[in-house]
Amino acid sequence: MRKLLIVFAALAFVVGSSIPAIAADWSFYGLASLHTLMQDVSKEKTGTVDDKDLIWHGFNSTNRFGTKAKADNIGGHFEVGIDTHYAADANSFHVRLAYGWWNFGAGTLVVGQDYTPALFLPSGSIWKDAPMVLWGGVYPGRIPQLKLKMGGLQVALIEPNKAPPVGGAVDQDTSIPKIEASYSLPVGPVKLLFFAGMNSYEDVAIAGTTETSYDIDSNIYGVGARFGTGPFYVNGDVWFSQNPGNYGVTQDIGLTRAVLAGTSVEDVDSFVWAAVVGFKVSPMIGLEAGMSVISNELEVGGVTTEFETTFYYIQAPINLAKGFSITPEIGKIDYGDVKPGTGERGEITYYGARWMVAF
Repeated sequence: MRKLLIVFAALAFVVGSSIPAIAADWSFYGLASLHTLMQDVSKEKTGTVDDKDLIWHGFNSTNRFGTKAKADNIGGHFEVGIDTHYAADANSFHVRLAYGWWNFGAGTLVVGQDYTPALFLPSGSIWKDAPMVLWGGVYPGRIPQLKLKMGGLQVALIEPNKAPPVGGAVDQDTSIPKIEASYSLPVGPVKLLFFAGMNSYEDVAIAGTTETSYDIDSNIYGVGARFGTGPFYVNGDVWFSQNPGNYGVTQDIGLTRAVLAGTSVEDVDSFVWAAVVGFKVSPMIGLEAGMSVISNELEVGGVTTEFETTFYYIQAPINLAKGFSITPEIGKIDYGDVKPGTGERGEITYYGARWMVAF
């Protein structure tokens, strides 16, 4: 906590000393949330017995404090996340966003750590404070980058991801950045987001004086859509990926990274879809339900391994005041069967609510 206070004090000093120099307009904001959930993890998932737990404060990593600044055609955004629950990070902080931007007329150049162009989250699910981040949404992360925005087009050169392949070495060499792009296209009441990205590096194994390199290539591509009319809305996406774990998109499934089998690299093929429907009953109360499926496949030595995760939920957000909401939700994550083989990979069922104040 003392470190956190030092950071905020330093931030306040920078803000105070910078205002006269650049005559910037500054704004501050924050978000605090609390989860009160019960979860039931099946014995197939735990490997021993059914595990039932009360989650209090659980998955609370989106608590944040941030500031934005704007001075003519120059601006910036800084945001700190505050973890209050995770054992390894309890009462610690991390930088979520730290970037500056320059509007040069024809477009905007972004420099620093920001969300990448392919971000698309169709859901408002409260599970793990991650609206389908792991279960159907597209979330390449908040990563240092150079990003150009021109109208609906975004193109970014991003810090490459070097997650090693299964069975790979401890050394990964990169020579080009990750490249990612998206294009936002409104079509009547539908808003479409087309996105694609590629990432490449070398996995380097050293044995004595012999050095062997393997190319590890990964990519994503797909489309997301949002449709709204009156109180009714529908969101969804369909996307594909080769080696999503090596690219850097997160999935709650046991098969995401390429496998180094002997002297060859075997790729994971991933297909994902998600669909969400919602209805605003009144300015205070809403209803939302969603479902997503992740299907990943790997073939090694003529044997095909298939993993599939299915997620579905229903919630009823309640807005009691401006900035204050309670969101009850019930949901289930089904990890499917082991293929090839027999048996189940288990499931998680949860129910409860998120309490959130945005200020």
